[in-house]
Amino acid sequence: MGLRDLIKQRRSRVLPEEVGDAAADVIPGFFIEGQVAPKYREHLLESYRKRDGNPPRRDDNGHLRSIDETRMDRAWNDVAEAMDRSEGDIRACVLNIYEDAGEYETKPARLRHDFNEILTRAATEIED
Repeated sequence: MGLRDLIKQRRSRVLPEEVGDAAADVIPGFFIEGQVAPKYREHLLESYRKRDGNPPRRDDNGHLRSIDETRMDRAWNDVAEAMDRSEGDIRACVLNIYEDAGEYETKPARLRHDFNEILTRAATEIED
């Protein structure tokens, strides 16, 4: 049994199979890094996926946020409510998986990029 098989065994049934496979390909430790963070991140990805097509909204300063930023904002809220935790707790736990933002401006920007890459790869698999 290889690492990929172990990762697939540890995967919960939250994500559609194509999305789960894409997540494991894009981020090899997607389902196993940390204690509760993988569970939160998995639920966050599923909520982010379901929020596709939601209109953008304004932030507290009245600036229009991007569609992806708005999707992520709503996904944080969905997961916090579902897990009966505060949004801040969920956010801190998931973002602490990342050591740094890498080439992105912030850790949330990197997370959005990872989610978009996962969903794009999953959509490509479905089309093939």
